Amino acid sequence: MRIAVSSTGLALTEAVKVEVRRRLLLAMSRFGQEVKGVTVRLAATDNPLGGIDQRCHVRARLRSG
Repeated sequence: MRIAVSSTGLALTEAVKVEVRRRLLLAMSRFGQEVKGVTVRLAATDNPLGGIDQRCHVRARLRSG
């Protein structure tokens, strides 16, 4: 399974990449060879109340369509 991690507005350190990959492998391991690849996009978005929110978008590509 190929895992691609990218970010917008966040510092994407190696430690963050390792943690994202570790958690994805734990969550997706039950699907075995059905998952071809996963794309993860992390982003920092502005909160209307003045804070900063974080968003995670995950897209999985399957072998069977």
